[in-house]
Amino acid sequence: AWYNTAVSTLSNLGIVAGYGNGKFGPNDPITRAQFATICARIGELEASGENHFTDVPTTHWAYEYINAAADEGWVAGYGNGRFGPDDTITRSQVVVMLNRVLERDELTLDSFAEFEDELFNWPDNNDPTAWDYLPLIEAGNGHEYDRDSNGEEVWTELH
Repeated sequence: AWYNTAVSTLSNLGIVAGYGNGKFGPNDPITRAQFATICARIGELEASGENHFTDVPTTHWAYEYINAAADEGWVAGYGNGRFGPDDTITRSQVVVMLNRVLERDELTLDSFAEFEDELFNWPDNNDPTAWDYLPLIEAGNGHEYDRDSNGEEVWTELH
């Protein structure tokens, strides 16, 4: 299968483990708990012991990983104390988590104003007021930047 090398490599590194019954489920949707676990394992994170979410009991298989990622600021849940560990993760949620893992700055609309007409953007990412608009712009565009007097990222070059 086209994914064999990638899955085998990540499995050998202890990043992914499948279902524990010899099955991996390559066509299954990925849950928020699974992706938080992947991120926490890549970062070799350890949880502080604090439970950040009301819907992640200590008995949940990914409890330590989810809370380690939360300790690091990589996951924040839905804002109401819920993480939704068994919810299927969306493209936008993956991008936000990866931006945090990779320490990509949160942008403002002014950050890339000079390059507005040159940006790569997905056809369905057209509402600048949507919660995921700026993270998708950040992840989809290689760029150089300086910081303004407020410490905000201001793009100087687009790749």
